[in-house]
Amino acid sequence: MIGEDLDTRERMDLAGVAGMPGYQVILDIMESACQIAETRHFQTMRPDKADREKIIASLGMCIAQREFFETVQKKITYEVELARAPKPQVMNEEDLEIREITEPFQ
Repeated sequence: MIGEDLDTRERMDLAGVAGMPGYQVILDIMESACQIAETRHFQTMRPDKADREKIIASLGMCIAQREFFETVQKKITYEVELARAPKPQVMNEEDLEIREITEPFQ
């Protein structure tokens, strides 16, 4: 599991937030920030215009930013499933990594 599991109260609070319309707005803003950074990287970090170290550093930041965004989504999905179901479908970190977050929270 990614980090420590939340306690029951925290899990229920998170499920409440994830079910609100504003939650999707937050996800959209976070994903947009990733896309902006990635676009900026590919537009400005061209091999003929930047040195190798800057390209690698910029790419590393884009990867880290996207990884953070996706990890937060997966953790929230996992905890919300625990809150909503007596037997969660997501049982371990391997299942969590391959599962796509495509279903909206209800």
